[in-house]
Amino acid sequence: MKKESFWKILSLILLLVNIGTLGFLLLDNKQKNFPRKPDKLIIEGLHLDQNQIAEFEVLKKIHRSGIDSLDEAEKQVRKNIFEEIQKGFGNDSIQKQNLIKLSEIRSLKDQITLVHFKGLYNLCREDQKAYYHNAIEEIAKILLRGKPGSPHRKRE
Repeated sequence: MKKESFWKILSLILLLVNIGTLGFLLLDNKQKNFPRKPDKLIIEGLHLDQNQIAEFEVLKKIHRSGIDSLDEAEKQVRKNIFEEIQKGFGNDSIQKQNLIKLSEIRSLKDQITLVHFKGLYNLCREDQKAYYHNAIEEIAKILLRGKPGSPHRKRE
């Protein structure tokens, strides 16, 4: 009788743990999807009309194109860095040049982003400019968290 009670209690505990785990996973997944995409935040936050949305889409494509090409350049430089490391830390002057290139790429990405947000500000009517600060603040919160899986992403 004691063994039966033990197994019933153990089964009940395991069932509750499984239900709790499933609940946690489902809630955690919803929280990951909660932050909206930056473009949706901009469109809704600034109350853009259809013409402004079309202009914003052009700005977005230009921004994305510039960032994507710099991402590719960054990948190549990082590949070069690791190729030098595989040589036993390689040539210090080459590594220094690679680090300078990475720094320049980061700077160019920031410049492209700055131009993008200036263009967005200029896209706004006077009444919409009052919403600009709050919209950018919300976007910054999302972007400063980092990309999922990034080693630089803040853990919450």
